[in-house]
Amino acid sequence: MWECPDLFPLWVDGDPAQELWVLKTNVARRGGGLTLCWLGEFDGHTFARRADRPVQLLAPGGVYAEVTYNGVTPDGTALQFGWMPQQPLDGRPWTGAQSVPCTLSARSGPDGPQLCRLPAAAVGALRGVPTRSDRADLGPEPLPLAPDAPAGQALDVEVEFAATGAGRYGLEIPLSDGAARVVCDPRIGEIALETPGGGRMAMACAATREGVRLRVVLDAGLVEVFADGGTASLAVSVDPRHVTGAPSAFADGSSVALTDAAVWPLLP
Repeated sequence: MWECPDLFPLWVDGDPAQELWVLKTNVARRGGGLTLCWLGEFDGHTFARRADRPVQLLAPGGVYAEVTYNGVTPDGTALQFGWMPQQPLDGRPWTGAQSVPCTLSARSGPDGPQLCRLPAAAVGALRGVPTRSDRADLGPEPLPLAPDAPAGQALDVEVEFAATGAGRYGLEIPLSDGAARVVCDPRIGEIALETPGGGRMAMACAATREGVRLRVVLDAGLVEVFADGGTASLAVSVDPRHVTGAPSAFADGSSVALTDAAVWPLLP
């Protein structure tokens, strides 16, 4: 079954002469819906795909039913919102939320155009005064990135790791019932988002083998992760009453360094 199909153009590397059309659809299935994108050309009547296999833009189970908007991005990008399921809470009359507004773009890659999904510029305009961290070698003991951040504060986090070994590394987001973990695994070139109780979603991300830049947005119980310039994207909804502070950086081995980190509060 296809849900919420969408057809929109992007300019590869911002070049209008390299127009790429994207046919996006959602596929409902047990264990979390999929977002699939076919890349190709559109002449106003017929969409011709370039390959038989679609591109996976987001990890399954997080954001679903995404839609783009016409006439708001004249630079060859697209503005997209998606729906994120949430469990009902006492006193809250809804069971879902819109994702962070994101800009979709296309860039050249070794195997052809790559789709990128990153928070829209309007999200950055909400940033307050950041807490920054100096370069540090990481180990199993988590390194707090903004220890004074109050519980429940909406945050925009950017971190960059350098890795030279096979040990896993990433971020821990403290929750009252444990921690959500953004885990980069250089052994298999994968990034995963793990939640208490065994929840897990993952995507391929080759950049984790040498280190990767992550952006994480925390907002009212929504955790959205963007890796490697937006080529990998993961998201999950948690109980907003359980988020107890800002993330910490960790590494399972001794061959990972935190080279850059900043945590911005997001203004209401």
